[in-house]
Order: sequence, then structure tokens, then C-alpha cells
Amino acid sequence: MTKELPVVLQSQNQPVSGGAAYGTALHWRTLMDSAQTPTRALTAGVLEMAPGSLGKRHWHEQPEIYFIIAGEGIVEIAGAKHSVMAGTTVYVPGSAMHSLANTGEDTLRLFYVFAADGMADIVYHFEDGTSAVLA
Repeated sequence: MTKELPVVLQSQNQPVSGGAAYGTALHWRTLMDSAQTPTRALTAGVLEMAPGSLGKRHWHEQPEIYFIIAGEGIVEIAGAKHSVMAGTTVYVPGSAMHSLANTGEDTLRLFYVFAADGMADIVYHFEDGTSAVLA
């Protein structure tokens, strides 16, 4: 049996990633990732989207969960659009085409979780046919 260590950290102390590779005015902080923490099987972080920003439509093999912390927007999953706001939980099935837009006047902030060891294991496949790893 492998003994895993607990991890406790502050999101503001983690590096910021993001930019045009995923959409406009998107930034995230990966919190749990096997490349930077002694964790496995789950990758988690916090994403922030400026008002009016839109994430590119994409899919990845791993399922994903969002928990909306603040703001409001529209998540599109497999062609169906859903309004989201603080307190909303979203499950995106693996390989489902999806996108997120901030439709509010404030920053849209969400906590995300992937079923993956780390961001380097997640290949984003964009609607335009390009692919990228956003680690």
C-alpha cells in the first residue's frame, strides 16, 4: 500500500498560466498536479475569466468538473447551453466538446478538477483541428 502525503496550499502562491492558446482573457492557477505536488489521479486548479471573455470550444479525453465560485456565464457542452453562476457545479463528460463564456460584468471564477495525474496528461483538441497541452 502506498502512503500518500496530504497537501495544503494557498492558491495565490501558485504560478499563473493562460492566455490566447485557450481563449481571450483566461488565466488559471493549477493547484494539484503530479508535476508539482505529491498527488495523483486528480488535477485541480482555479480559472479566472474577465468579463466578455470566451474560452475556445474544445474536448479532452478526461472528464472534468467545475464549481463556480463567482460571476456568471454560459457553459456549452455537446451543443447544449447552460447558465452558470456562483454555486453551480458542472460535470463535463470525457471527450465532450465544450466551452465557457463570461456573460457577466464581473470576473468569472471557478474551481476545476480533472481525472488526470497532471495537466501534462491532458491534450486539448480545439474545434479548428489544432491540439495543445496547456501545462
